[in-house]
Amino acid sequence: MHQERNKEERVPGDVLTFEEGGYSGAQFTKGLVAGIVRKTAPGIEASGRMQQEFSQNDYFQTPNVKSIGEGFFEMEHIEGAVSAARFVPNCLPRMQESVYTGYCNFILSNCANQQYFPKRLFFKKILQIIAKLKTVEDVRLSERVAYLINGDFKLVNGYCHGDFTLCNILYTKKIDRPYLIDFTPAYVQSPIMDVVKLMQEYKLGWSGRVMKLGEEYKRSMEVLKRVVEASIFFDINNPAHIAVEALNLLRILPYSKSKDMTKLLHTEINKLL
Repeated sequence: MHQERNKEERVPGDVLTFEEGGYSGAQFTKGLVAGIVRKTAPGIEASGRMQQEFSQNDYFQTPNVKSIGEGFFEMEHIEGAVSAARFVPNCLPRMQESVYTGYCNFILSNCANQQYFPKRLFFKKILQIIAKLKTVEDVRLSERVAYLINGDFKLVNGYCHGDFTLCNILYTKKIDRPYLIDFTPAYVQSPIMDVVKLMQEYKLGWSGRVMKLGEEYKRSMEVLKRVVEASIFFDINNPAHIAVEALNLLRILPYSKSKDMTKLLHTEINKLL
């Protein structure tokens, strides 16, 4: 999403072109009112409701959602916004420290719930992913992931953004609090899912691949590594946490567009098993 590339006048309904984007296939068009954009994709209204219901806090805010309908929602356009994938590598060290603190506090606040995610639902999610896998090798890998949750399975159940990557965190010059965008109904409703999304960033260089960034992107990896390796969030000895990380990588396999990406995913998942 994100920063608009073409600034000439448009009429409502014109397609907007953005500097950055992901794999959702969503289309952005100019709304009927100035400063409003419409996001359109099958089922995207669920993302709009999550964004609308997000509780503003000291760490993040969201673009205001103006309306939601079947297959679309409209929200304010954040002028001059830049994604964290570009902001973090180029900001001052003191600002990088602020980024680290904000990310940690956001995840910590979502970990306050002492209830646990049901193991049966985790198995259900694995079966849904298996149905989309393309090769026997992929299916065998998914079966090995399922074995991780045969024993004691304790995964905190609670709020999560669902796609907490650097592409979906926006900064502007006007504010200290960044914006969260592109909320995604998570297949595992746990704040640990947001942690493994950041792990996906520094292990796979996800936003760097999506946005085709250069060497500058690598400078953000140290900040992310500090967040995800904070022992209060992610326990490398907790089978549930390892299973979530493996499941997150496993679900990307059906959408892999290259042999190199498929090989990388297999390598990273096997390291966890």
